[in-house]
Amino acid sequence: MSEVDWLSHLLQIITVTGQLEVRCAYGAPWRVAWNKAAANEIPYHVIVKGRAILEDPKTRAARELLSGDIVLLPHGAAHV
Repeated sequence: MSEVDWLSHLLQIITVTGQLEVRCAYGAPWRVAWNKAAANEIPYHVIVKGRAILEDPKTRAARELLSGDIVLLPHGAAHV
């Protein structure tokens, strides 16, 4: 079975739910700090237009995100 088939199979046997909590349109300069998510949540961000910088508040490590990027934080890490 290919990797895609395994993913399809996994999605058939588990329940995945979600909700859109915040849809934002920011203009420069902007900065939002997100706390650590609850144990059953996986925060995500979709950059529809423009760019953003994702930063780890502990290490200050940063990554540039561009239009079309999707970021999943599977462990619910706090981020800016």
